[in-house]
Amino acid sequence: MVSFPDYTTSANWAQISQLLVTLWFMAVSVIGMALSFVTAHAILVSLAAQRHISQALAARLRPAFYALTAVFAVMVVVSVAVGVTRLDVISDIFYNGQQ
Repeated sequence: MVSFPDYTTSANWAQISQLLVTLWFMAVSVIGMALSFVTAHAILVSLAAQRHISQALAARLRPAFYALTAVFAVMVVVSVAVGVTRLDVISDIFYNGQQ
């Protein structure tokens, strides 16, 4: 029977889980930031130019979508900062496996 070394402990798996949650949060935040920016910067302008919505409505909605872009940008920065602090689990697993 083959025995496999235990490089990854249950504590490491818990840390990996936290890291993955942070990475998913970061991905959702980046997608939300991109969608809100494109909506404010291009889609609303295009809809107003083609008269699908009024110019006044587009002018009212654009600052709201830019503010939403800023909120998502803050969420990205926070998730990157948290993610960097949680990356130590990777080195723990790697260096434990080298011994």
